[in-house]
Parts: sequence; structure tokens; C-alpha cells
Amino acid sequence: MRMQRKLIVVVVGLLGAAVAAPLCLAYSVMWPSQMPSPALPYCVGTDGWGGAAALQMVANTCAGLPGRQYIPQSQIWASVQALNRPGEPAPGWYCDPQGVLASLQPPTAFLGICGGWVDASNANRDYVLGTMLYWIDHYKYMALVSTGPFEHWQVVRGFWSDVQPTWPPATPIALNELYLYDPDYPCGTKIVSAGTWVSDPAYWGTPVNRPGSNWHGKYVLVGEPPTFHVPVRVRAHRVTGTIIPFERALQGLRTWAGSSEAARGLGVREAVQREVEQVLVSRERGSYYLVSVKLGDGRQADVILNAYSGEFEEMRLLPAPRLLRQSDAQLRGLLQEQLTRANFRLTSVAVPEYVLDPELSGLDRYSPAQRARVKLVGPGGLGEVERTLILDREGNVVRGLE
Repeated sequence: MRMQRKLIVVVVGLLGAAVAAPLCLAYSVMWPSQMPSPALPYCVGTDGWGGAAALQMVANTCAGLPGRQYIPQSQIWASVQALNRPGEPAPGWYCDPQGVLASLQPPTAFLGICGGWVDASNANRDYVLGTMLYWIDHYKYMALVSTGPFEHWQVVRGFWSDVQPTWPPATPIALNELYLYDPDYPCGTKIVSAGTWVSDPAYWGTPVNRPGSNWHGKYVLVGEPPTFHVPVRVRAHRVTGTIIPFERALQGLRTWAGSSEAARGLGVREAVQREVEQVLVSRERGSYYLVSVKLGDGRQADVILNAYSGEFEEMRLLPAPRLLRQSDAQLRGLLQEQLTRANFRLTSVAVPEYVLDPELSGLDRYSPAQRARVKLVGPGGLGEVERTLILDREGNVVRGLE
């Protein structure tokens, strides 16, 4: 067990995507180097157990194979509940950083998981980011993080940068992307660009927003901080401008898929040479293309591309295929079936627009809503009316028939 405690101070420079020079990115790490049994990722056993599932993954991926343990989530959950910080404002954490740390770290460790651990959460995101990069690379452990404005535990398993984070650094590290396991639904592997990580509120674009909590205003990391000043550069994505045709964005996708070691390992490079499906999701700021890619092993990857530059922003690997869009005939059939049950008859439907509706999808950019203008004949054969229906990604009517 390592008992030494260290500190890191990090300076992150945001490079404008429109003016930044290309970054030479040649260093990557991804843990575990040997996949445990059962294979990762581990999914939540029930709602709210994201912290327990993240701990379960870390416990079974120790750098030293003899130290690995496959611990039932129920056992981990019980440990964290007993060790959570008392007095957190309601609604509180399911698994707070104190409970997660105490389940890992002696003298209160219930699980006795390998490694030395601390709560490295801090209001300075740049400090936490650099801490995490050095820690993952130097100690060869995955890091436990909570993302978004409140609890969403994920495991960062590696990253891709230009150089290894060492001391003293000759130049600032250019961080390109992070590799994650997300235990929450739909549960799977993620690749997230550094620009998305530091700007999207679903990740570390904003700190924890829970007034009264011990972690309010902080970026949450359970790991072990080192002692070095490691400057890190992150390229910012464009959020406004002229939306480029998808054909140009597709070239950006193919460039990324051929450069990213993680994407190549998943077979994305070959998949994007074949036919892909895509929709444009419109927003005042941050419009994006959502692209569905069928991998050679039958799995599906959903990829988000910047609609102004074609740059890669993030990717989620799905455990089972999920329909991205319906054909005109499919959508009409789905709508007619649902409207008939509500005593409406569909007469026409316009091509829907894809939008991100916070009320329906929260911060999940993979689940845009469809806004469809339709003409209906109401109950009793009343005259034709025009309405705007809000549909989910699968074409289910969620609003507009009230």
C-alpha cells in the first residue's frame, strides 16, 4: 500500500479550434492492460448504484493481478451507505465521495481494494484534471470521477495526449481525448474529446451544483494526487458558426477514426468507411451531428461530431443496436398507431427536426427529441387541425396531444 501523499498544480490552456495549430498526439494509455473476468464494463444493478458499479470495476482491475477482487455490488453498496458523509442536504448522494473513498482506503476500508486513495476533489478543474492524468499513467489504476451537476459516477480508464505526463515537463501536455466506462444506462464504453470534457455540463463543464453539500462547486475525483506542476492544453470546440454539410463532417469522422488508438481498437476506422446514418441536432449554440455506426462485431457506436468544424466530440458504444431515425413510412406508421389510440387520425406529417430538449433528455446528447409538424383529424370527425408533436428518438409521442 502506498502511503506517500503528493499534490499537483495544473494549468490548462484552452486553444481556440479556429486558430489552434494541429496537435501532434502520440501517447496513449488504457487500463486494464489485462481484462478481468467477467469482462468490463459492469453495469448498475439498480437505480442509484453507479458509485457501487464504478467501485466494482476498480476492485477487479488492480495493476497487480493477485489483488483483484470481483465483489458483489450489493456488498459494495452496503459499505458505501455505512460510510457516506452524514448531514448532506436532501436529496443526498446515493454514493458520495467520502463513502466511496472510505470503502477503498484504510483504516475504514471495508473492501480493502488495492492502491492508495484520496478524495482529490477541488474547485479548480485544471488541478483535478492534471492530477487525474498523472495518476492514471504513473500508478496504472483507473480513476473514479463524478460528472455533471450532480452524481454520475464513471471510471476514467485512460487518455490520449501528445506526450507522457512526466516531471519536469518539457512542454505542456496536449490532451486530446479520455477513455471511460459508464455504468449507468445504457452502460458501456465512451471516448470523450478533451474539449467536450471541459465544456459540456454532462462532464466537467460545470462543477457539482448542490448547495450545502461538502462537494458543492467542486470537480469530483477519487484517486491519488502526485506532486508536480503539469501544464495541460485542451482544444476548445466551436459552438457557433455556419453548419457544414455532413459530407465534410464525415471526413472529420474518418480522420479521427484512423488516428485514435481506441477507435481503431473498436473497429470504428473500418466501420466509418461503410454507410452510416446521421441526423443534425439543432441548437442555438453547439449544434452537432449524431452519427450511428455499425461495427464489424454487430455492436453500434453513436458518435457526436461538431456541426461547424466536423471535429470529433464524443462516442458511446451501445451494448445493443438502437434506432437513430425512422424512414418517412416508418414514422408515419408509428404515429398513426399512437394517434389512433388517442382517437386522432393522421393526415400528414412534415420531416421532423431534431432538437435537444432538456425536459426529456437532460444532458444526454445521444437522446435528441424530434419536433414534428402534423395535421390531424380529431375525435368525432371534427375538422383538420395542425399541431407540433414532440417525439423521442424512437418515435414515441411524448408531448403535443394534451
